[in-house]
Amino acid sequence: MQTREGRCGEWANCFSMLCRAVGSRVRWVWNMEDHIWTEVYSEHNKRWVHVDSCEEAFDQPRMYTEVWGKKMSYCVAFSIDGATDVTRRYVRKSEYYNPRNRCPEEVMLYIMQEIKDIRRANMSKDEKYRLMQEDLREERELCQYVVEPIAQAVIHLDPSPVERPGTSRSGSDDTKRPAEQPARQTGSDTKLPAEQLGRQSGSREWVAMRGEDGRNVQQPPNSPRGPFPP
Repeated sequence: MQTREGRCGEWANCFSMLCRAVGSRVRWVWNMEDHIWTEVYSEHNKRWVHVDSCEEAFDQPRMYTEVWGKKMSYCVAFSIDGATDVTRRYVRKSEYYNPRNRCPEEVMLYIMQEIKDIRRANMSKDEKYRLMQEDLREERELCQYVVEPIAQAVIHLDPSPVERPGTSRSGSDDTKRPAEQPARQTGSDTKLPAEQLGRQSGSREWVAMRGEDGRNVQQPPNSPRGPFPP
């Protein structure tokens, strides 16, 4: 705190400590691809909110993948109440997934539940019930991030009717394609164009070496990090 310098983990630790000091509930999120940030629980919205103090980013979970161009495999949130695999919150598109091959998925789920059981063993029934309801709300949220891209893909499939044998579509204007609707942006974490800013911490060379400079992501015209030379 005196030097105001440090690595991402030190920034996350310091920020999380300050949040807890003022009564906020926090989680420390570990990413296998070498980054750490914080989640703060919003009592108003009844959900966990992404906060990266190292990047001055608030509620921008897609920043790492869709802006930096970072591929990720595991994002695990740890708190005094347990541990949760929150990868689905941060990786919304398949092209940004790194292989999840450290353990079978059922083993991952078992370990997360074991940590929760240990951390909540001495809590009251009311407290356990409250956290269980919170877990269920979060699971619905995370499932939504998987379902929405599939639903959008289905909506944008070609709606033209299949031509049956012996029939002809020529000369008929009765069947018209519905006007294409713009993709619906859901979730309160949609913060464009602010979310388009590239990584703020680290030298340009270091960021490029880690593949987090967003070279494969279109940069806004006034972005300090783009456009890049080929």
